[in-house]
Amino acid sequence: MSDLNPNLPKYHPDQPEQSIPPLPGSIPDPPDEHPTEDQVIPKTSENLPPVVLGCATFGYGIYADTENFLSDMSCRTVRYALRSGINAFDTSPWYNPSEQVLGQALAKLASEFPRSSYKILTKVGKYGPSPPEHMYDEKTVRKSVENSLRRLKTDYLDVVYLHDVEFVTPYKVPAGHHLESPPTDLLTPPIKSLGPGEDNVLEGLRTLRALQAEGTIRAIGIAGYTLPVLLRIALLAASTDIGPLDILQTYSHETLQCSTLSQGYLAKFEEAGVKQVMNAAPLAMGVLTSAGAADWHPLRMAGDKSGAYDASREAVKWCKENETTLEEVAVQSGFKELRSPNGVRVPTVIGCKNVDEVRRTVTGWRKANLEPEAPKMAEAIAAVKKIFEDVGAQGYSYLSPPDA
Repeated sequence: MSDLNPNLPKYHPDQPEQSIPPLPGSIPDPPDEHPTEDQVIPKTSENLPPVVLGCATFGYGIYADTENFLSDMSCRTVRYALRSGINAFDTSPWYNPSEQVLGQALAKLASEFPRSSYKILTKVGKYGPSPPEHMYDEKTVRKSVENSLRRLKTDYLDVVYLHDVEFVTPYKVPAGHHLESPPTDLLTPPIKSLGPGEDNVLEGLRTLRALQAEGTIRAIGIAGYTLPVLLRIALLAASTDIGPLDILQTYSHETLQCSTLSQGYLAKFEEAGVKQVMNAAPLAMGVLTSAGAADWHPLRMAGDKSGAYDASREAVKWCKENETTLEEVAVQSGFKELRSPNGVRVPTVIGCKNVDEVRRTVTGWRKANLEPEAPKMAEAIAAVKKIFEDVGAQGYSYLSPPDA
């Protein structure tokens, strides 16, 4: 790999690209990687499947070790997802080298799964962890999309989001319960830009609209964490020539610990004209698992005083004592069908590192949506939610971006 330009973020589209090893000529295809009819998510007539495979798991130092996703397991994971009815993939340049890994796998599987059989959702604008490394100017956005097309080995992208727009907006929302006291002063029309940060977001959205008109992108939108900020940007875009957003993705806001999305913001996004909402991270990026979240998770940082992470460790103990796991309870809750008030389904985006995790995901989705809820599971969901309620962390959203 050539030397990086020290004046640009590490993953900026003008940086030299690191290559990844090619897949082996033959990919193992054992019988248990051919799911039966009762092991798949049924097809629907909607544009996106109920579950989308999150591909941050194909990124360096995020969830999986490098050896895992640079082996044939990445291709087998993608193939099993497609065979299981999960025919949409969420990625980003920030998850480097996720786009390359995914593109290589999809190219390998082209004879079984042609491009028309799946959707690709990617992002632009986030090329490093700090606010200055979020860039949505026209030149950067166009070059980023160009790179994504090449890495993903396609001539069009189904969805492109501006990634983590809250990192540049001057509209800062403190950590807390965003349903209880939404800062309405900046969410009431007429909505005007607050300055350079939001102007940059608008420039990025206009560039995506232009690429959409050129046929390179099918749908455009924004992705991020902070719900009031996402709502403000949606309202701001709708008040300009950009128009209502085609799609919006948030994460960790429809979980056992926080269901702010369904409790209020889904309706608000619909009122802002957003056509499709996506719900990512039903396991709250590892918080709602037995192993716990990675050290980089905001709820594990010293500055977070919510008690949410400690409560999740108590929930792990409760689940073990009651012969279940926090993952199973979280999946049963997080995969329940969710729709906007207008009836449009809200797909769930979840990352999987291997075939077995995809298999467990499909099993969890089927239990949550195709089978009657067992009384014992209903009790477990209520009990875990109460653990968060007891420390005041139910419905809590952390600060994004975190204070420096």
